[in-house]
Amino acid sequence: MHAKSTLDTLDELKEILDLYNPIKFKSSEDSKRLRERIPQLYGAIEKKYREITGDLKVVVEDKGNKNTYPNYFEAGYLSGRTFHSHQGYQELLKVIGRVRNEGGGDPKSESESYLDKLSAVEIVTVIIKRFHKVVRQLRVRYCNRQSIEIEDEYDVQDLFHSLLRLYFDDIRAEEYTPSYAGSASRVDFLLKNEKLVIEIKKTRKGLGVKEVGDQLLIDAQRYQSHPDCERLICFVYDPECRIDNPRGIENDLTKELSGFPVMVYISPDN
Repeated sequence: MHAKSTLDTLDELKEILDLYNPIKFKSSEDSKRLRERIPQLYGAIEKKYREITGDLKVVVEDKGNKNTYPNYFEAGYLSGRTFHSHQGYQELLKVIGRVRNEGGGDPKSESESYLDKLSAVEIVTVIIKRFHKVVRQLRVRYCNRQSIEIEDEYDVQDLFHSLLRLYFDDIRAEEYTPSYAGSASRVDFLLKNEKLVIEIKKTRKGLGVKEVGDQLLIDAQRYQSHPDCERLICFVYDPECRIDNPRGIENDLTKELSGFPVMVYISPDN
């Protein structure tokens, strides 16, 4: 795994642990999803993690049985016992520091240099891929302040607009397409210089994969008549994982319609 991908995975692990209290929230649905995500992420970077920590042989006793784990993270978060979770968290922070230092240079300047090489479409794709991470981070507030929740499609649009502002100067929100079938349609975001339209949708009861697909076909036909639109990107935010097989749906809906490119992204993965 590339150093940047490893660091992204480690950072996501830290974000989850900042949210996840295995004792207080043991029975909640959110906690269940987080518990399932922890071993998935760790499995992706286990080789690098153990390369850094070495074989510590941490012993965990459970109902008279003693099991040995190679580091405090596995002992604290993967063993089913919480005794070593504090040490596992501190160990994770050290590993993140090591991986960041091994990358060399200033991480911020490296990230900016990386983004400078990306096209507008690629930058929008990065924002989409990391959007759910931003939402999770907003739930973690200083001194237990009220969390910032993304509850409906308008919330998704507002946050996405803020993230676009990091990289684009001319963002036209709530633009209207020329009349199609007797009525005009509102465009969520138009990047005029880049000739790119971004449509935002959030799944809910009554808006599943069939409805999204039907709306997308209508949107694509409308946007073809917009003088400043040469490509449509549709971001479907699905935090409740209402859409089964999101990658398959993305592949089915990402296509050219009468020569007009349409790209569909569903996030997060379920």
